[in-house]
Amino acid sequence: MTSALVRMKAHPSLTPRERFTPNFRRAPPSALRGTVETRYPRPMRTSTNTPDRLIIEDRPWFLWAALYGMGAAAVWGALTGRVEGAFETLLVLALGLGMLWMAWRLAPYQQFTFDRTSGTFTHSIRRLGRPAETWERPLADIEKAVTQSLEGSERVALSTPDGPHPLEAGFTGMGRKALTATINDWLGA
Repeated sequence: MTSALVRMKAHPSLTPRERFTPNFRRAPPSALRGTVETRYPRPMRTSTNTPDRLIIEDRPWFLWAALYGMGAAAVWGALTGRVEGAFETLLVLALGLGMLWMAWRLAPYQQFTFDRTSGTFTHSIRRLGRPAETWERPLADIEKAVTQSLEGSERVALSTPDGPHPLEAGFTGMGRKALTATINDWLGA
């Protein structure tokens, strides 16, 4: 298989800056045959997109793995005596429990259902050891989806007469414009 990038320019008459500037060009389709696209679990994705129903799921895999993993490791270390000193043990235990609480509180599984047949928008939040919390709103109240920005980070929110209804608790560095466009296309906004 050939490389998708052209090698660096190495002609002696080039300036140092030109010598180390890559010369990118598109690879021919024959070079890309047989490649496998790696798919990582995306936290917020569209699971169903039909004319009558749009379902978006938010599963923050990275936050779950990082916060639950570090929290469990800190609690385990404090409870098994891996930390020396009473103050340090209490501090590590408090940090571990704090991380577990943050993972439980700030990274729940969320599902957003836009349903034309019933004319409702349903926002469902599920956390470990707790029944699902569900909010319903008439679909007619949703004007469009917008992308809110804060210092280079984004989140998706729904524009309603009562003000924006954020679909995410925090802002993320991952682009949300494609998801916003999907919601607006489905709403016809």
